[in-house]
Amino acid sequence: HVYDKEQELEKYSKTLSDKEIEIEEKKQTVQKNIDEKYEIIANINIEKTNVENLNKKEVSLKNELSDTISELDKYVENGLAALNLRIEPKELYEPIEYMISIGGKRLRPELCLLTYNLFSDKIEKPVLYPALALEIFHGFTLIHDDIMDQAELRRGQQTVYRKWNDNIAILSGDVMSIMAYQLLANCPGEVLPQVLALFSKTAAQVCEGQQYDMNFEDIPYITMEDYI
Repeated sequence: HVYDKEQELEKYSKTLSDKEIEIEEKKQTVQKNIDEKYEIIANINIEKTNVENLNKKEVSLKNELSDTISELDKYVENGLAALNLRIEPKELYEPIEYMISIGGKRLRPELCLLTYNLFSDKIEKPVLYPALALEIFHGFTLIHDDIMDQAELRRGQQTVYRKWNDNIAILSGDVMSIMAYQLLANCPGEVLPQVLALFSKTAAQVCEGQQYDMNFEDIPYITMEDYI
């Protein structure tokens, strides 16, 4: 009888020991899961901090870029305002002054200066004048484009040919194209031939594009390939 009790006790002890081992294993598993969750939370917090830092950096860069663009915008506007257009014959130069005065985004000269600004913080005449040339040439193309399209308004204002007449608009546009080359001539001498070559090629392509645009007016269907 005593032997049976001992056997039963030993069996109970073994069962208890097995349960303790099982409980310990479960505790370790639970602790491991908790540790993994804490690690995940820690990683999430790290990523959150990284994102916040990136957002702050993005805001800082955007503000810096905005300040830079505002500064470059002043260079462009001051440069355009400094052009001597109060000369005779006034019928030729007033339309040019008018075209410049009605505004615009000034994307071309500002992109030019912004690109240069990647290499230098100093904006000087040999860089500013060629940037202005882009805006002046753009104005020339708009004056002639408005004549071709018979447009009434440009930037919410009367177009040059409507405010004056076709002939004056054509001549004023021609002078603007010449002015663009005069401004380009202020480029540093060592790069002037390349600048003139590229500018002239681009100017011709603008005219070619306008001609294609007029050709397409009589074609009912234009493919993307044709348009590009």
